[in-house]
Amino acid sequence: MELKQVVQVDDRFQKSVNLFLDLENPDKAAGYIPTLSSLEVLRQYVRNIAEQTHNRANILIGPYGKGKSHLILLLLQMFRKNPPEQMEDAMERIQQVDEDTALYVRQTVKKTRPLLPVLVDAGEEALNQSFAKALYRALEREGLQSVTPDTYYSKAVDKIAEWKRDFPDTYGQLGILLQKQDMTVARLVKKLKKMDTEALHIFMEKYPLLTAGSAFEPMLVTKARELYQSVNEVLCREYGYGGIYIIFDEFSKYIEGYSGDGFAADMKVIQDLCELADKSSLEQQLHITLIAHKSIREYGKTLAKERVDAFRGVEGRLKENLFVVSAKNNYELIRLAIRKLEPDFRQVYQIGAYRKLVEDSYHLPCYEELFRKEDYEDIVGYGCYPLTPAATYLLLRISEKIAQNERTIFTFIAGNQKHSLWNYIAAAGHKITDCAGADLVYDYFDKLLMESDHNAFIHNEWLKADYALSQVKNRKACKVIKALALILMVQQREQLPANDPGIRLAAGLSVEDYEEAKEQLLQDGILLYRYAQGTYTFKNNVGVDVEKEIQTIMHRNYKNLNIAEAVQKVSELDYILPKRYNQLFSMTRFYQYEYMSVAQFLALPDADVLFAKGSSDDLEGVDFADGKIVAILRMPEEDSVSEETEEITMLHTKIEQLGDDRIVVLYPEKARYYGTLLRRLTAVKSMQQDEQFITDNVVLEQELSLYEEDLNNEINVLLEQDYLMGAGQCKVFHHSLENVVTMADQAAFNVFLSEVLTNYYGTTPKVNNESINREHISTQIRKARDKVLLRILNRESCEDYRTGTAPDATIYRAVMMRTGIADGQAMPEVNEVFARIHEFVKHAAQERQSFAILYQILQGEPYGVRRGVIPIFLAKVFAELMDMPVIYTNGKELSLDCNVLNNINRDPAEYELYVEVATIQKEQYLEGLEQLFSGEQETGSTGSRLEQIVLQLRRWYRSLPQCVKIADYEHIANEQYHLNFGKAECRIIQLFNRKLQKFELNARDFLFADIPLAVMGDSGSMDDIAECVAILTKVKNEMDTMLSKMKQQALCATKEIFGGSKEDNINNCLKDWYDRQSEQAKSYLHNTQISGFMSYVEHLNSHDEEQIISKLSKLVIDVYVEDWNPDSLTQYTEAMRNIRMEIEGMQDVDITDAQGQNSIEFTNSQGQRVKKFFQTDDDSTSYFLKNAMEEAMDEFGDTLEVNQKVSVLVAMLDHLLS
Repeated sequence: MELKQVVQVDDRFQKSVNLFLDLENPDKAAGYIPTLSSLEVLRQYVRNIAEQTHNRANILIGPYGKGKSHLILLLLQMFRKNPPEQMEDAMERIQQVDEDTALYVRQTVKKTRPLLPVLVDAGEEALNQSFAKALYRALEREGLQSVTPDTYYSKAVDKIAEWKRDFPDTYGQLGILLQKQDMTVARLVKKLKKMDTEALHIFMEKYPLLTAGSAFEPMLVTKARELYQSVNEVLCREYGYGGIYIIFDEFSKYIEGYSGDGFAADMKVIQDLCELADKSSLEQQLHITLIAHKSIREYGKTLAKERVDAFRGVEGRLKENLFVVSAKNNYELIRLAIRKLEPDFRQVYQIGAYRKLVEDSYHLPCYEELFRKEDYEDIVGYGCYPLTPAATYLLLRISEKIAQNERTIFTFIAGNQKHSLWNYIAAAGHKITDCAGADLVYDYFDKLLMESDHNAFIHNEWLKADYALSQVKNRKACKVIKALALILMVQQREQLPANDPGIRLAAGLSVEDYEEAKEQLLQDGILLYRYAQGTYTFKNNVGVDVEKEIQTIMHRNYKNLNIAEAVQKVSELDYILPKRYNQLFSMTRFYQYEYMSVAQFLALPDADVLFAKGSSDDLEGVDFADGKIVAILRMPEEDSVSEETEEITMLHTKIEQLGDDRIVVLYPEKARYYGTLLRRLTAVKSMQQDEQFITDNVVLEQELSLYEEDLNNEINVLLEQDYLMGAGQCKVFHHSLENVVTMADQAAFNVFLSEVLTNYYGTTPKVNNESINREHISTQIRKARDKVLLRILNRESCEDYRTGTAPDATIYRAVMMRTGIADGQAMPEVNEVFARIHEFVKHAAQERQSFAILYQILQGEPYGVRRGVIPIFLAKVFAELMDMPVIYTNGKELSLDCNVLNNINRDPAEYELYVEVATIQKEQYLEGLEQLFSGEQETGSTGSRLEQIVLQLRRWYRSLPQCVKIADYEHIANEQYHLNFGKAECRIIQLFNRKLQKFELNARDFLFADIPLAVMGDSGSMDDIAECVAILTKVKNEMDTMLSKMKQQALCATKEIFGGSKEDNINNCLKDWYDRQSEQAKSYLHNTQISGFMSYVEHLNSHDEEQIISKLSKLVIDVYVEDWNPDSLTQYTEAMRNIRMEIEGMQDVDITDAQGQNSIEFTNSQGQRVKKFFQTDDDSTSYFLKNAMEEAMDEFGDTLEVNQKVSVLVAMLDHLLS
């Protein structure tokens, strides 16, 4: 039985859909072949019509030839006014595939008023006009020319107003024409404003007469949004429509071919219509669907920036709907395109070699991962016959890569061209046992593969396959070659690898036939097996024996290859990041693998050879590493190789000798010689770099790349086996380890490396900015750093750097602010680094110092400062020196600036520092002041170093009590206060009083002119500036204790007045004296001063002498000790003596018999009897108080009883006397 007797190709696949031509062809829409995948998309679009969704503005995305336009054509026909009868055929076909979707569509069509289909065809004009023309054509096609948008009336009124204003002759002619119909212009305008249809017709009739025959078409000049909104309202209100459905087909071509300048305006038109669509109601719907073959975001990548910006507004308004929602869709379409003639086909399908191919092909990843077994059998095995499953997969993939659009899938299936499936089935002689393999696909696309210049890889694979085909005549071998070529071209190694099962199943051969053909191809040198990947490729190209060429170059040029150096170049084990350390210290340190033979490692003179840095802080310097992992190459063919135990001993000894904790040594479990593979790889690279060879054998370029990839892969697999923890028993040597160890896995090794670096670089400053905190910074970052350096060196304000996202601002915040440097609160590790820089500066005062010494310290243990930040640290220190340091290079003196700092950073050994001795003395002076007033520093303060010092000094001074500031230090008895002040100290205090209370103060003048002058007088010199610190220290210490000394003097005087000794507590002294006084004196009402004193002593219960003396001062002279002036102590002692004399003078007087004496007695609020004596002293003030009290009582009148008034007066007395 022949093949054509059981299968046929459905002719409906032979013609593509054109929406503009096929909208009036109902048979085309009715011929739609639904699949489960396409019906999911259809249901989504029907739902947008049936329900109030926000997806009415959308873009339908899917590859060419997959039926997007056909699906939209079906949708439009379903919801047109008076849908054609053929739609019932389409519905029945949908029902056969998915009953639920068919029911949902029927119900929606039944309850929904028709939608007007509008097809947009973007031409050369602006999109606004394209959309207007599309609507005009739609209305004309549906016989709706009478539809008049509301905007027509306003446009007519506007046009008449324009004529009246700018074209009076035309306006006059209109009036004359209207007179013939007994109409005036004013009456016409009035009717137009009321949207009178007859008035609009009159205007449209007269318009051509006034405009040289032009028609009144406001639709073409109205904004698309207004136009569609207005027409939609009329359609839904007057013509029974439910809305408008806009289709912008071939949107991809519009984007790709756009060449005008109005792209942003066009995008605004689409954006406006999208917004209108999403806001439309169920009763008045507006839909807009763009049809494209790739996502809107993918266009953004290929457009100019201004177009990308214009596109963003559209992107946010469009819902993306993917047409190919399932990969199964492709197979379903092919299944439907190849019709099976039952029942003969079913009987044939169950027998023969094809069944075996189908069963075996299911285990290919491209099918096993996509289909359930039963679905695969139905859709691929049964559905795609006579194509083999693997050939079907290759058909889909290769068409995606080389066709203009994917309709070539269906031209292959249904076309009448040579090698098409249609011709294969129709050809005489093909039996039902025959199947179409990948060779048929290859032959059909052969010309496209040959001409695929835009895809060099496919073209090269075709060249290799074409050469291979020229070397064989066997039909089965040709099938293998063509199957392998397509598999390599589609580059889907995970889905369909170029291994034995993949090639055999794609070729459609039995195991025996395939093995026979493959072995012959291998034997003939046509195929090459790649052991590293387990796949096949073409070996020979255009007659060149690549293998022979490689062997020749290997033996001719690379007999004495440096194995360690070659491994270093090819190894992918190049760096390891110690994760825990980097996270802890907010930076990126790394170890670098260094491959060496045992002999090479033992020959190292010192560790510095391993850590030789690049000569630049730019990206070009790549030799830098924080640690080295020395991977020992155990090469068994070396004459010098020793026994393992002996080697381990020698390595351990060498590590101890080097004594550098940054070095970790790895020793593999077994010896392995990499020489052969490396020589082979080097030879391949040499051939790749031979321009003449590549020119003569252009096809070999890809072949050599594959060789290189294979060799690279094989070498790196072996390196991982030898040097990754857990892969073998790789031994680890380190200075901190007493014995050689092995580690469980790479994670444990990483933790070990972090511990090593933490111990070595434990005091590194935390600068959390990867772009600057690195050894080699980019040119852009160096320019940003220069801006920071310039400000620091010029002592300019950096306040604006506290915010902002510019690179220089982020660098400043990371290096200066987050470390606390800018605010004078530097972290301890930062202070240590600055201490080392200051030490270097001090040494430079004796003789020139090479910057290499400083860099060795800063970058060595335990700091490990990156070169990216060192110039900023140096600039900070140099800017704070009172005189800029001198930089030397090759005996030449340089001025310090950004370029010099960058050059120092690049090669510190070429530059030296010298600092004047006077500069060092000034530095010592400033350091002394900083230490002296460090307790006055405040978090968050800003300013230069000098401003910070003055700020601290001012803060200290302002914290002093008034009595200390204004004390007369020149006349205070030195022996009394033990001050031992001289003239210098007094001048300093006078300077403080004069200058530190001012708001504006020049820090530099104050520190380097005013203070030295006050200390040393006119005879002092700047060489003695450090002496100022000693004087200032003495003044500060004395002023800090002066208040306490004043209080002690007041205490001593008080104790002496009241008969106590210096050792007595003032509480006891006063209490003893008080107890000795007569009751008359205690109960007598004295003046405020004496009464307050007596009351305080009576109730005194504190033993804090300084608190007591301060309170006594306030009571007796109305001033606290803190606010005393130079005469206050004298005033205080005199007042105390007067109080004592007054009280003790009443000791022998009987005040009850004294003339003019009065007494008062009552019970206070605590229930105690109180009796007080007092003498009447009627003066004018007392009289006024008495009158005021009487008036207050009179105001209350009878509202208070007498006893209530008395109670109030007694309470006042109680309060007054207490």
